[in-house]
Amino acid sequence: MKKMLLTALFGVVFGLLLQAQEIEVPQSNRPLITKRTAEWCPHCGTWGWTMFENLLLDNEDDALVLSAHYSGSYMNTVSLEITNNFGGFSQPRFYLNNQDQNATSSNGTTVRNNVRSQVSDLNTQPPVAQTGLRVFIEDNQLRVKTQTQFFQEGQDGDYYLGIYLIERSYVGSQAGYSGQANHKNMLSKSLLGGSFGELLQSGTIANGSTFEKEAVVTYNDIAAAFENGTYNENNVEIATIIWRKEGNTYRVVNTNSSNELEIASGTTAPTLQAAIKVLPNVVQQQAEVFINLPAALSQAELSLWSLDGRQVQLIHKGNLASGASFFTLDRANLSSGVYFLRLTDGTKVATSRVILQ
Repeated sequence: MKKMLLTALFGVVFGLLLQAQEIEVPQSNRPLITKRTAEWCPHCGTWGWTMFENLLLDNEDDALVLSAHYSGSYMNTVSLEITNNFGGFSQPRFYLNNQDQNATSSNGTTVRNNVRSQVSDLNTQPPVAQTGLRVFIEDNQLRVKTQTQFFQEGQDGDYYLGIYLIERSYVGSQAGYSGQANHKNMLSKSLLGGSFGELLQSGTIANGSTFEKEAVVTYNDIAAAFENGTYNENNVEIATIIWRKEGNTYRVVNTNSSNELEIASGTTAPTLQAAIKVLPNVVQQQAEVFINLPAALSQAELSLWSLDGRQVQLIHKGNLASGASFFTLDRANLSSGVYFLRLTDGTKVATSRVILQ
C-alpha cells in the first residue's frame, strides 16, 4: 500500500515539476516546405516523389517539411485548407512558405538547389517570432504546451498559432510508385482551433511579447487522424506554425517541431502488441481483417466502433492463438464514414482505422 501511495505521489510531483519548467523559445528561423499531393496522382509517385525525398533529405533539420494530401484517400481538412491557402492548381506542387516553386519533371535539380539556397538564407535571418513547445504524455493524453515570443515588432495583421499532428511514416498505396510507398511527414490534424490555429493578437505586436497556448489530444483522436489507425509515440511529430493573416491569405511567419515525448505521470498508452490490417482499406461491402499476435490472447474481443464511441459490430469474442488470424468484416447496413476496429484483451487495446465508402 505504501509503495502504491509513493508511486502515485511521485507521479503527481513529477507531473507538476514537468509543467512548471520553462519552455525554451529558440531564436531560429525555420521555413515551411509543403508538397501538395494526392494518392491517385501518378506524377506524385514518380518525379514528385523523388523531389519530396530530396527536399526532405536536404532540409529536414532546417525547415518543416510536410506532405499535404488535398484530395484522395488520405485527404483531410487541414491539408486541403492550407494548400488552398497557398493557391495554384494541379499536383504535385511544392511551396516554400507561401511561394510556389514551379517544380516540373524537367527542372528537379534546379528547384532542389534553389530551395536549399533559400532555406539556408532564411535560416540566417533573425526571426520575427518563434514558438517553443513541450510535448508530454499525461493521464493517457498527449499535451502540447507552447510559448510564442516576438523578437521584433510584428507587422500589422492578425497573428495565429497553429499546432499540428504529423504522421511521420505510413506505408500505403501511391499511384505512379512501384509497390507500397512509405509516405513521410503527412500533415494529419490541427490540434488548436481551425486549420490555421487560434488568434494570438491583432494589430501591431510589441517586441518581447509572449503568448501561451495549450492543446490536448487523446490517443483515440491521434488514431482517428492517422492513416494507420494506430497510436504509436514513435510515429508522432508535433509542429507549430505562426501565421500572419493578410486579407484572406495566411502567410507563414515561422515554424518549429518536436518528436520528443516526455512522460508526465509515469503512464503510457495501454497499447496491445498486435498488427491489424484491413484489405481493402476502403471497404465497399466486405473486407478481410488480418491480425498477427506475438502471443496468444484469452478473452479477446474484436469489434467495430463508430467515431462517436459506439460499438456497431462484434466480430469475434473468445481465445485468439498467436500468429496470424483472419476474419471477415461485413459492412451490413452501416453508413459511409470512418470507423475503428478495436482488439482488446480486457486491459490493453489495439486499433485500426477502417473507411466505409
